[in-house]
Amino acid sequence: MKRLGADSVPVVARGGSFTYAQVLAEVADFLGIEAPEGGMLPAPALVEKLDMILAAAQRFIRQLPNETLDKPVRERKRSLGHLANHIFRIPECFVAAAEGGELTYEALTAAPEPWIKTGDDIARFGESIRAQVKTWWMHHPDVECQDRMRTYFGEHTTYEVLERTCWHAGQHVRQIMMVLDDLEIEPEGRLVDEDFAGLPMPKKVWDDE
Repeated sequence: MKRLGADSVPVVARGGSFTYAQVLAEVADFLGIEAPEGGMLPAPALVEKLDMILAAAQRFIRQLPNETLDKPVRERKRSLGHLANHIFRIPECFVAAAEGGELTYEALTAAPEPWIKTGDDIARFGESIRAQVKTWWMHHPDVECQDRMRTYFGEHTTYEVLERTCWHAGQHVRQIMMVLDDLEIEPEGRLVDEDFAGLPMPKKVWDDE
């Protein structure tokens, strides 16, 4: 990565060039392949979809046994608790950037706050983030979200980053559901493919499956 000049992950490299793997259309263009269908939902529908995804995350995370939160998730370096908390970091960082800040990799990947110890704590943190998203949307004048915002992977329209926020959070919610399945716990109000309709979701729940 240092040789390429990339300062965060994930990236897609080809020869001596790379692109940040954050906006799927840009990755597809970089690789010369067909892009997943994005931009299918208007911004108000994306905001509703995001709230549905975050509400589901709260339900599922409350079902995780607290003793599992400090364990690596599926043999990865990130703990299950960090992954669960990260679901809400994604919209938290989006709102901060949409309100004039910048979406940074460091903020996006930050560890849970010290007071967060249990699944219920993570879910309560998530409730505060859902409220932040609703407040931002209530006061956002551009309902098409064509204004622009700064991110660590470049400057993009608010719409592009909002859509990414939806599918990114949604992908991790799919992973939490799979963890619950591994634990033989039925996710309460399981989300299905139709719930993600209109989002450019990755085909695989985990990139190594």
